[in-house]
Amino acid sequence: AADVKLPDLNIRFEMNELNAEERDFYESIYKRSRSKFDTFVDKGVLLHNYAHIFDLLSRLRQAVDHPYLVVHGNYEGKVLKDETGEAQPVPQIPTRSAGCSDVCGICQDDILPSARVTSLCKH
Repeated sequence: AADVKLPDLNIRFEMNELNAEERDFYESIYKRSRSKFDTFVDKGVLLHNYAHIFDLLSRLRQAVDHPYLVVHGNYEGKVLKDETGEAQPVPQIPTRSAGCSDVCGICQDDILPSARVTSLCKH
């Protein structure tokens, strides 16, 4: 609409390299996602599962951008299967968090309730 003034759209691409641990973590999530995708194709129900495919792609993006969400988030099926069908746990990313509290997005340390700070705008 003419009455809405939006800023110009700027798109910036950055090519970043993953280290060995990050690459291994991403590859494990990718293999699991690829397996689920191939199952949809084999069953002929690919076009009926747009939401599931979007979820698979979102998990891959999270594995690169915010791996903490994949590891500690509400991620159904936190078990991967290897080539032999043996259950393998999802690889853990390096973190100093105990996993039972809020975590600083910068240093990955646990944030104690007494140390939390809320901005004036409540964001």
